Amino acid sequence: MTLAKVNVQFEDFNLGIIPPLGTAHAKLGVASGGPLGSAQTLSRVSQVVDTYPSGPLASALAVALIEAAPVIGWRIPGSTAGTTSAVTKAGTGTSVATVAGAPADAVLARLTVTRPGTVGQAGAAYILTVNGNDGTELALPVNGAVVLAGLGLTVTLGTGTLVAGDTYTFSATAPAATLSDVATGLTGLLATRPNIRFVHILGAATPALFAAVDSILQEREGRNYFTHALLEAPPMNPGETLSDYVNRLNTSFGNLASDRIALALDGGEVYNPLTQRVEVRNSAWMLSRRRATVPVGEATYRVRSGPMIGMGDLTFDANLYGANTRYASLRTIDGRPGIYGTNWPMMSVPGSDYDEVQQREVADEAARIGILRMTELLGEQQQVDTTTGFILETEAASLDEEMIASIQAALSDNVSGVRVHVDRTINLLDTKRLEFDLGVIPLGYGREIVLRVGFVNPALALLSAGAAVQPTTTGGSA
Repeated sequence: MTLAKVNVQFEDFNLGIIPPLGTAHAKLGVASGGPLGSAQTLSRVSQVVDTYPSGPLASALAVALIEAAPVIGWRIPGSTAGTTSAVTKAGTGTSVATVAGAPADAVLARLTVTRPGTVGQAGAAYILTVNGNDGTELALPVNGAVVLAGLGLTVTLGTGTLVAGDTYTFSATAPAATLSDVATGLTGLLATRPNIRFVHILGAATPALFAAVDSILQEREGRNYFTHALLEAPPMNPGETLSDYVNRLNTSFGNLASDRIALALDGGEVYNPLTQRVEVRNSAWMLSRRRATVPVGEATYRVRSGPMIGMGDLTFDANLYGANTRYASLRTIDGRPGIYGTNWPMMSVPGSDYDEVQQREVADEAARIGILRMTELLGEQQQVDTTTGFILETEAASLDEEMIASIQAALSDNVSGVRVHVDRTINLLDTKRLEFDLGVIPLGYGREIVLRVGFVNPALALLSAGAAVQPTTTGGSA
């Protein structure tokens, strides 16, 4: 006979706690240096240069961190080196300029002589304009070499004379990743199952890249990991109209479909805290930053969320184009200052429930929560009907209520409601299988609002209602 004693057993999973969805998003791209093939979580702009010295990935992370934190960076190789154009000279000086180095990012530069002189002697001065941003006037080094800080390039003025007003203009393209680089990087990132909302993939997308990314995302979905990707459309060509630009993209991407990919159009001027310059970037840079700060159920075109921070003029303005497209973009609003998001459509087929990013994210979050809760039911004992072998109705109803309560609480006001129903027609004794239907009632969104304006005669309104019209006294005495 054992001694009298008290044994304590701690129970768990009674509070229905759901690990929250992460607020971070990931950016995958090329940088001039830094860790390759590993996730770097950053929460301050100052951390970026310590991790990735320069390049598109570094700039995109810095821009995002103005508003959203943390952000995860994943550097991939820039197997396709950037190229530099020949220098175009305008003016009467005899000095000829050359450019050396490996560009770390896209550049449009112009060196303007402000004080005349001769290369090799002191006295000449210049202003360097990078991506439309004028620098301060500086004395030209005696050796004629001008370094473009953070861009990996040096422009050197050769022996000869310099005349005030002479200009030297050149451009460079950013290094780019190959399709294999992106696919390997995205696979590696998602294999770690990071707690992120979505992935922003830097660089101009191609149909082949679209297909590869879609395949990777669908494979992850099959492993109960749900996320989506924002790709960057190729930029507008010089002199190209808005309509011609959209038509060009339709030709390339019009037959492609994925309910896990969105394609963002060309954007506009974005302030880069790393270079302290305003640079033209794809709309994905601003859309992704804002998306990471709002609830999953919020539409990207919600005006009360406020205008985008740190933006100048738009390259592609959806307000001027005048219609929604299959692509995510930015817009102005007539009579209202600032730059705003349009809808962020997924590249899904017509009629899909996943036509906008909030539908995609809400469904993914519902699935994530449902899997977490239902995993806890594995191996749990369930009472069955002694005649049919089906789950007992009282047990089924209890499971329905439990799942509805926890999933609705986790989704909160991102949805209108949740419905959960366990199948009562499966013989649990021989199948050992439970099947649940999880239905989400989404929020409604005012994407088009009609305002009817007209005059109202209150006397006629009263007469039509069959009431006598009483005169209104506006002054005088009784």
